[in-house]
Amino acid sequence: MTEKEFLKSIEGLRSKNDTIVADTLDLIELQGDHRHIVPMCELLDNQIDTFVSQRIFDILYSLKIQSAVPELIKAIKSSSEILTKRKLLTACWSSGLDFSAELPDICRIFMSSDFETAFEAYTLIETTDTANINQVIANECYLIISSDNRSLNIHKIPLHTQLNQMFTAISS
Repeated sequence: MTEKEFLKSIEGLRSKNDTIVADTLDLIELQGDHRHIVPMCELLDNQIDTFVSQRIFDILYSLKIQSAVPELIKAIKSSSEILTKRKLLTACWSSGLDFSAELPDICRIFMSSDFETAFEAYTLIETTDTANINQVIANECYLIISSDNRSLNIHKIPLHTQLNQMFTAISS
């Protein structure tokens, strides 16, 4: 997709006309790239139309390009809607992409989120192939997970304990 086509697709996403947005999403599914992820996710935070929201999630759930990983994490961190964050985390772990380089951010999301969002972050961490986690990332994750945990929700404690054990084992 050329820069001109990309900019036109962003205009289409920002249209007030749901038909134009839906047509743009069809185009993005066929020809889009990682640059479309954040604009699509921004649309989710302001989206009332459930068809458009579901269409965006369908595209995100089927992502298979590794370059989408940093963009997905950026979208999760910038989303103001808890439900959107949860669904984006679900899209991450269901994609099968390698998120090992982004684990510190995912650990921060786990620590700062409500239980349901933390559970999705936990699932993403747990489904990451430990062979892909280097020592530096494992150490950083261990420090994040073992930081001040006095304010942990009681439901998150068992997940927290498992993550602590996982990063301790990888760090050693």
